[in-house]
Order: sequence, then structure tokens, then C-alpha cells
Amino acid sequence: MQDYILYAADPFGAAAALPAGAVVGVYPFISAVGVRGTATDVRSGRVRVSEVGGTAPLNGTHGGKGVTVAVIDTGLEPRLEFTLGRNRIRAFVDFVEGKTSPYDDNGHGTAVTGILAGSGLLTCGAVRGGAYAADIVALKAIGADGEGSAFRILEAMQWIYSNRKKYNIRVLNLSFGAVPESRNDPLVLGAEALWDAGVAVVASAGNLGPKGGTILSPAVSPKIITVGGAEGLGAADFSSRGPAGLFHKPDLLAPAVDVIPAADPYAPQSGTSMAAPQVSAAAALVFESHPDYTPDAVKATLLKACRPLDCDADTCGAGLIDFSTL
Repeated sequence: MQDYILYAADPFGAAAALPAGAVVGVYPFISAVGVRGTATDVRSGRVRVSEVGGTAPLNGTHGGKGVTVAVIDTGLEPRLEFTLGRNRIRAFVDFVEGKTSPYDDNGHGTAVTGILAGSGLLTCGAVRGGAYAADIVALKAIGADGEGSAFRILEAMQWIYSNRKKYNIRVLNLSFGAVPESRNDPLVLGAEALWDAGVAVVASAGNLGPKGGTILSPAVSPKIITVGGAEGLGAADFSSRGPAGLFHKPDLLAPAVDVIPAADPYAPQSGTSMAAPQVSAAAALVFESHPDYTPDAVKATLLKACRPLDCDADTCGAGLIDFSTL
């Protein structure tokens, strides 16, 4: 698998990893495709990429249509990628300032949500989230400084638990972490309660690698899906490693270096925070195809879709998720 980056012409200036089999010449805004910075002009013809990373829609799915994904983060700026054509922001709840209209005074939550569920309409599908048609519930529990108390995050988890059936919330993305508590960790307990209630919880492993035993909470939970960060065909140096207590973690890896959110301003982001929403998107697609699945069944499906890597289970888990095999 090579690291292909697609370069867009003005006015968007966007770039993104291409899904397997993509024909980049069909996108009017695309001017070149590059491998690790070496660009090839495609304006004169169509270039097919045979094997690259990225979130490709599952066969028979429509971008997570009918599934609601929740994101607990710094909020959500109501960009056109979430509202154009159909406003997919079903609910916004602010546990920091108590505001009622969507906003993001940090940017992290908007980037995460763009990777997960940006529509791609502004780039003609060239840069879009894996669950580009899913409905969105955004819960702001983290402030402008990127800090959030466990109490606020638990409030947001409780809101999801109470409203999960009303909004058909099937996936929760948690692109943050805290130092785990030795016993009865509150974030783990909250995440596992949602898991048991039918919500697939996806959490970033953390960026404290390469030292072992650095998985953050709630990603240390043996139940939920823990996502480490990949760079190429291996773990990124910064990706946190297991074990997490008696369990191997992370569960799997997803690309985590220079990931382009499908939300203006399309600035590249790195970290396991950007890997987790790719897996959350894949979980939404699985739920679209199999609405009767439990979170355990979704997790098993995603782990089976991983490409084994030449590294141990506490570094790479089951390997690098290959969306084309789902």
C-alpha cells in the first residue's frame, strides 16, 4: 500500500488520501496525484490508483445513510459539508458554555467530524468522510483550550444514553484520552455502559508512543474499539502502545499522518484523534448494511477487515484496517 495524496486546484486547495480504485480524473477540481510529495499531472487524462489507503464505501451502502454518529469533542462548526443539501446535524448540545447553536472554538471537533462524516459536496466527492451521508449528533464537552473534565464528558455520555433511540445513535467517536484510573475509571465505565446499550464506541489510543503501556482512557477498555495510528505500513511513532492491563491494545490501526478532514479549511491533521473517526465511519457503514448487529459484531467485522502488519499486538493490534475488504 502506497501513500497517495491527491492535490486539488483552487478554490479549495484540498488534498486527501484516495480510496482504492479511485479514478481521480473524474473530479473537476483535481490537478495532480502524488506519492510522498512527487506529483503527477492528471489534467490531461484519467489516472487509476489500484491500491491506496482511505475509506471506500462498502458495497451496497450509501455513506451511512440512516445511521446517526455522535461525536463528543470541542463542538462542531456548521460547515456546508454537514448542512448543504440536507442539514445532517440532528442535535448539538453544549456542556461547556450552554449555547444552543453549533460552534467550535477550537477546531478539533470539526476536523474529527469532517473525517467521519463530511459530505464532500464542495470538492465533488474528492475529499469526503467515510460516513458522508450519516446523521450527526455533536456534543461539546471540551473547551477552547482542548481540555475537558471527566464530569462534562460523562454528562455527554449520559445524554447519548438517554437519547440514543430517539436519534438512532449507533456509533460514538471519542478522539481524546485521559490518564487511566487504576480502578473504576469513570470514562471506561461510561463508554462500556453505552457499548452494552448498543452504541459502538470508538476511541483513539493516544499519542504517547512509542513507549508501552501508554493507552489512554477510555481506550483502555477491553470492550470498545481502540484505534492506534498508522504511518505507511506500520504504527506511527507517536501512537500509544499497550498492553492495557491484561489486554492487548490497540485493537487496530488507521492512517494518522496528514489526514485531510472533509471540512473547510481542509488542513492536514495528524494523531490518533484523526485515525479514530475513520474507524467510526467504517462502523457506521457496517450498521447501515447490518442494522441488527451488536457493537460486538461490528467490532469483529472491523477486525476481520484488517491487514496484518509486521509488529506485535500491543503496537498494531489486528493490523491496518483495509476498508475495501469490508
